[in-house]
Amino acid sequence: MEQEGGLSPELLVQRALRKGELEELILREEIHWTQKARVKWVKEGDCNSNFFHKVANGRRNRKYIKVLENERGLVLNNSESIKEEILRYFEKLYASPFEESWRVEGLDWSLISGESASRLESPFTEEEISKAIFQLDKDKAQGSDGFTIAVFQDCWDVIKEDLVRVFAEFHRSGIINQH
Repeated sequence: MEQEGGLSPELLVQRALRKGELEELILREEIHWTQKARVKWVKEGDCNSNFFHKVANGRRNRKYIKVLENERGLVLNNSESIKEEILRYFEKLYASPFEESWRVEGLDWSLISGESASRLESPFTEEEISKAIFQLDKDKAQGSDGFTIAVFQDCWDVIKEDLVRVFAEFHRSGIINQH
């Protein structure tokens, strides 16, 4: 049809729309696998491939404990006994009586100056918060909502006052409100 005088204006518009939709779907899939794999050098625009799927699934497999040897030397290889042993270990660890505080030989635990203490106890400034936010890699520090630090960097002018208030409230109360 294109060879017989070209596409009609309607078909050209339809083709452009479909091409845009396809590019958006490809980009969304790349972003999905980039976030899932959490590979730093993968940036939006790189081609999606079987490699990314293997990396994403490999992370999950590496975190899975298949075999565990307990304190008595028994090798546990089913998930239920492994889970029970882990629970038993930490219950024993945290139920044991508190012993002397830590001591590290060769370290001088002298008090810091009043000026240093005052600086450490002072609220964060907008400049300190901004510097900390912009020193982070855009693709890191993914929150429970799935957003990376890039949201804070890209929207800094809009959210900075709210963020400074959050840190000031945290300094005052020691609590970050989740609402």
